[in-house]
Amino acid sequence: MTARPLATTQGGYMTRAFTFIAAVFVLVATTSSAQTIRPALSAVGDEQPVLASMGRGFPGVETSVGLSVFRDANLEELSSMGFFVSVANNVNPWAGLVLEGSGHYFRDIANIPSFNGDIYTLGLGPRFTARTGTLAPFAQFLVGAAYFRASAMNADATDWDFLLQPGGGLDVVLSDRFAVRVGLDFPTVFDSGVTDTHVRFSVGATFRGASRR
Repeated sequence: MTARPLATTQGGYMTRAFTFIAAVFVLVATTSSAQTIRPALSAVGDEQPVLASMGRGFPGVETSVGLSVFRDANLEELSSMGFFVSVANNVNPWAGLVLEGSGHYFRDIANIPSFNGDIYTLGLGPRFTARTGTLAPFAQFLVGAAYFRASAMNADATDWDFLLQPGGGLDVVLSDRFAVRVGLDFPTVFDSGVTDTHVRFSVGATFRGASRR
């Protein structure tokens, strides 16, 4: 899928992407440091015993599913509803490996006669999470592929492209087994020397597996 290069738009999206990811990483790092310092203080008797959340361990596997909105970086009318699915294997309370896929479907786009298009992504990469009890902000960076399929005016086209997808979000933990998730990602597609950074907003549910310590 050949992209439409718009330098100003792309620069704006890239700036927002890196600003967002940096903010999430700072939040994760700050929260993780606080979790390390508080138990040390409690040993001296300056605080209450160790945070309860640290005694419960962490979910070994987290599976998330939900709805998402994909917004094209070049054509604002190319916005579409779709889905996402992710599975994360956590190796410790703050780090894990995640596999994530998504699909979005464009139909009857304004100013593009008879246009139909599908975009699928699949990525793998690290996720870093700050577990503070009820709130669990996270940042992740995925590497993978994007598949485009489009048809317009009796012409069809398909394309595979390289994908980098920085992003992050927040899990609101409602129980040991369930959380509500919101996320913001920036799928960046590399196609024939052209780089397109898009935006994807998602909301869904996270199913938390058996606890590890």
